[in-house]
Amino acid sequence: MPRTGPNVLLANEAGAGRGHIAHLAHMVKHMGKDCTFYAGLYSATHAKDLHDLGVETFRIKGMGKTAAAMSNPGLEGYGTWGDYLFSIGLARENLVRRKLAEWIEQIKARDISIVVAAYAPLAMLAARIVKEQGRDLALIGVSTGYGLPPASLDSFPVLLPDLALSTRDESDVLTMLNGVLADFGASPLPKIPALYEVDLAVPLCFSFLDPYRKWRKPEDLVLPLVNVQPELGQGGNEVFVYFSTKELNEPEIVQALCDLPLPRRGFFPAADDAMKQRLAASGVIVENGPVPIDLLAARSALFLNSAQGGVINMCSVLGRPQVGLPQHLEQTFNARRAAQQGVMELLERPNRKAETIKNALMRCYHSATMQARARAFSADLLAQMANSGPSLGQRLAPFLGARRANI
Repeated sequence: MPRTGPNVLLANEAGAGRGHIAHLAHMVKHMGKDCTFYAGLYSATHAKDLHDLGVETFRIKGMGKTAAAMSNPGLEGYGTWGDYLFSIGLARENLVRRKLAEWIEQIKARDISIVVAAYAPLAMLAARIVKEQGRDLALIGVSTGYGLPPASLDSFPVLLPDLALSTRDESDVLTMLNGVLADFGASPLPKIPALYEVDLAVPLCFSFLDPYRKWRKPEDLVLPLVNVQPELGQGGNEVFVYFSTKELNEPEIVQALCDLPLPRRGFFPAADDAMKQRLAASGVIVENGPVPIDLLAARSALFLNSAQGGVINMCSVLGRPQVGLPQHLEQTFNARRAAQQGVMELLERPNRKAETIKNALMRCYHSATMQARARAFSADLLAQMANSGPSLGQRLAPFLGARRANI
């Protein structure tokens, strides 16, 4: 049977959490059943979320820090989004050339007409090259506000001044990238943030979590992945825990969770069987898959997480207090913003002893003030959702219509 919709390439080449794949899955659900989806993923850990939607996945080589940088964090910068990109490979010419060639081959071999990139800067750059070669190709970027900066920036700003370290100059990396682009027959980038020049940007976040809100219009934001409006009553009595990567590698976190004298439930997709068994033996109800949001609203009094952007969005809409244990700078930024709103207690390293974590959870669980603030903040967010700009489907329609017309 001849196809009636466009071939769509979903791309993810960095980022360890499940959220990046959830963003791609969200796009699939809004793009139409006549589309044929392929997903190039550097990790298969959460690929099932896409398989369940009928997406054909394949492995690509990911971006990431060198072994030396992993053992010595001071070798790479972490002051800006640019520093992050440089640290995972955007400043390594051989990796850039290899990855661009890989993505260009996939776009052409699969007759792609729409690329959707989530934490995939080199897939975006490859799409730019192919577009300049004459292919009718739409490029869509999707992420949290943190992971999808505006292309209009002159340079990437420092977001956490007290945790900032830069080891490279953007101009030096720009010179290297433009040399590579010239070899591919493409025009130069005017600045590093121009990597994010897309046909449609889908920053999934509320404004309080957008680090670029000074440079981005509020109506440019797209509603986060919160698809119900819950009852804002008392809820249940459980502490719900969501750790999606290596959080449980910290023994103090595990000990605090096991010792906590409160009803506990959690989803730990990256934990091994031994860890799940240990948690279950301590009384934690260990879920084998994502928990529907209506059940979270009905059961939960408090959330413990690592301040993932999408998770903070959801928990904030549900109107429950949170305790955040961030694992990296993006999560630290998120947690600080949530703490400023009075809905999260933040514990940064090295203040993460088991007793400290347990005390924070007990304090937030029993805090009437924090519970009231969480409910009030939820009401504010629900009002924003009710008065938002165009829906994701409305934003996607022109790109899908144009590609369908050309089939």
